[in-house]
Amino acid sequence: MKRRSQHRALSCLLAVVCIFFVYNSHECPLQLDPKAILVKDTPEGSCADNTRLMPECTECIPGLVPPHCELSPGVKALRNEVTKLVEDRYPNSLSPSDLYPYLNTDELRSRHGIIGRWVAHDKRTKILDIGTNYSPLLEHFPASFCPETLLMVEPIGELIFGPSNSTPWLSEMRSCQDGGHSHIIIAPVPVSEYIASEHARLSRFDAVVCIGCDANWGE
Repeated sequence: MKRRSQHRALSCLLAVVCIFFVYNSHECPLQLDPKAILVKDTPEGSCADNTRLMPECTECIPGLVPPHCELSPGVKALRNEVTKLVEDRYPNSLSPSDLYPYLNTDELRSRHGIIGRWVAHDKRTKILDIGTNYSPLLEHFPASFCPETLLMVEPIGELIFGPSNSTPWLSEMRSCQDGGHSHIIIAPVPVSEYIASEHARLSRFDAVVCIGCDANWGE
């Protein structure tokens, strides 16, 4: 019975993601900033100040508040609340923000593999991944796939890449096999705040993925 329920949940998930994919991007209210189009001579890596957005390194990463590019008070409060919940639920947890450890199971992470391969096969170039948690789609893209932008909205952003990324934010240009670059961004903010941001208003995504979104923390 449990496995049957999981299969039904996966079917619903794929149906929801399918709706996002067939959405007509020309009707999307998020517009593309011409300055954000990547070019072949785009520098690699991150800004010297890693709170700044590549490639210009003048603006804060989405979700960080200028002028000092800090976490917003609301995000700080949310992160503190999550830490308290983890302490109450899992007193022996090694991670202070590990609220949903079951999301790191192979069975549940396989959903991200399905969608990651789907996104690559469909050649989507500007991808918004909401509530990434432990499973960045990037891990499931074939090596030959080079999207222009992958933006992950995750208030506990340091969970995404684990020890290799000690901060909850990221803006990094990564080189691709074809000589181009992918802009990988972690925006440490609830999706409601990101959608209301200037960056969201200046961006146009042709794929929006939301797997296991939590309405309690996304508002």
